[in-house]
Amino acid sequence: MSLLRHFKRSNRRKSEEVAKRLHHAIVGKARDPVLFGEDKIPDTFDGRFNAICLYSALLFPRLEKAGEKGQAISRILNDRVFSDIDGALRETGVGDASIARKVRKLGERFFGLARAAKEALESEQAVESLANVFERNEVTSPGGALEVAEIIVQDAQMLPSVADEALLAGKAPW
Repeated sequence: MSLLRHFKRSNRRKSEEVAKRLHHAIVGKARDPVLFGEDKIPDTFDGRFNAICLYSALLFPRLEKAGEKGQAISRILNDRVFSDIDGALRETGVGDASIARKVRKLGERFFGLARAAKEALESEQAVESLANVFERNEVTSPGGALEVAEIIVQDAQMLPSVADEALLAGKAPW
């Protein structure tokens, strides 16, 4: 094996391990009970999917800003998130014949919600804008949108303080 190929494989393995740690951080935060309950995110497959989408939407752009290594980790993390979604769908009984269609549909929802959340977070009234996104996309009921938006905005505000080195080592702030 050439030295270059060995180096590339080693880097890929390291990036996969970092993506695994970040994926665990996303899923762990997306399962935080404070996000779920009456008027908040429903504790259902769709609700958990939305929570994972929101925390992924926070982390992907931050990784992209961390240079080539961050971009590579972001791609691997994206693959892990969707592989996890595929597995969750299969556990609910979705068969091979319809899995691709369902994953594609969820992917469209994922990136639509992620894009809307990113735009809301960049606005001057981030909490209110994000609450509107939640209501429009039926992420929460209108009564809980503001409370969940405040939590997400607080978590988003932690990301800029994380050093690239820490993030590229798989350390998320939550």
